[in-house]
Amino acid sequence: MRARAWTATLASIAAALVGTCGGGPSSVPSPSPAEPGWGVPQRLAPETTALLPAVAVDASGNALAMWTDLTHARACHFTPSSGWGAAESVDATEEQPKAAFDGQGRAIALWTTGPVRVRGLSTARYEPGIGWGPIVPLVPPSLSSWPFLGGDLFVRAYGSAAVVWRQMVGGQHRMWARRFDPLAGWAPPELAGEGQGNASAARISGDGEGALIVVWHSSDGATADVRTVRFEPGSGWGTVQVLHSSPGRGDQSHPPEIAVSSDGSAFLVWPAMSAGEASPLWAARYSRASGWEAPQSITVAGVRRAVLPFVAADGSGGAIAVWNQDDGNNLQIWSNRYSLGRGWLAAGRLDSLAPTDVVPNVENARVAGDARGNGFAVWTQLTQSSPLALYRTYAARFRLDGGWSAGQPIDSDNATGPGEIAVDAAGNAIAVWTRGPYPESQVWANRYSVTSAR
Repeated sequence: MRARAWTATLASIAAALVGTCGGGPSSVPSPSPAEPGWGVPQRLAPETTALLPAVAVDASGNALAMWTDLTHARACHFTPSSGWGAAESVDATEEQPKAAFDGQGRAIALWTTGPVRVRGLSTARYEPGIGWGPIVPLVPPSLSSWPFLGGDLFVRAYGSAAVVWRQMVGGQHRMWARRFDPLAGWAPPELAGEGQGNASAARISGDGEGALIVVWHSSDGATADVRTVRFEPGSGWGTVQVLHSSPGRGDQSHPPEIAVSSDGSAFLVWPAMSAGEASPLWAARYSRASGWEAPQSITVAGVRRAVLPFVAADGSGGAIAVWNQDDGNNLQIWSNRYSLGRGWLAAGRLDSLAPTDVVPNVENARVAGDARGNGFAVWTQLTQSSPLALYRTYAARFRLDGGWSAGQPIDSDNATGPGEIAVDAAGNAIAVWTRGPYPESQVWANRYSVTSAR
């Protein structure tokens, strides 16, 4: 769908879809066993090429999976009572869409529009019982928006939201934001903060009181740093704060990751930006009482490299971080947990629990948690190297009263892309991932139920 069709609704586009989520000839029906656990993986995308999936879950367990077929963003809804519904085409995009729910089952989707060097951002809102509303061009595609990078989305329980993106203006990388109010709609763009030289994409999160936090990497070629800025209701965007600096150009390919607990505590994780740093992986915590604490290492000593960290916060001031770790021989999945009053605990390996279980390659770790401090991690793991390399999607569950379970495969075939995972208020989880080599890749899903797996 092009610019002249900005006001088309997703409902009208959905009438032209082919197939339904899980309705293709290769799909597997969702089982309903009596015992808790993972169900049988189910194919969501009927199209031949489907990749870059994302998933969001609301408090009641309703879910929205989104992906791209390299032509359009696609969406598919899940309800605990009826499973996956019909697939919908959303809008033209070649990149991964994003989505998030509020506390009333309403969802906001965000995706990039336009070809390379002519980028824009669009969004649409889903209302239960009504469907998708009109597509809103948050950043219309234009040559003036290049180099454009982003964006990221945050939605509160009561329905307000915010989007952030990076855009070059006057030779300077700047972080821009737009805020959404359920009654007033989208506010005009606001300058949130500036970088220096090159800058990564930005990440955004917030608390239930209206505050927002934006984070990003920045580098002028001689120094790389981690930057953050806060928005407070009544006073607007504050002053950009540098949390960590390192000599050198740094790496802006993956931004720092942030999660905010319901008590307002924020957790920021990022990999070392140069080889000479004291730790390959850092974390910093924010509290309303004391602001940002000093960054600290959250991995074990002697690690060669730690990359692609992700973090999830719970409702009691705690958090779980996962990342890829290189010990010089192979990649591994590691995790650490922040406990209120105790700080970051000892890091531990997730993908291998036995010293003799050497896995040649694991990657793409993601994490999600519930308000009570339980969580899930998902990753791809090499299970066969000959005659062809075979990856599978693995998951592990964390419980406050028992720690991490052993990682287990939740897919039965070749996983070729990073998985994503989301958890509802009861502790049920939905994971999505890409299966099969491009251009015949497919999007699949599986659900963990604490009572029965669907």
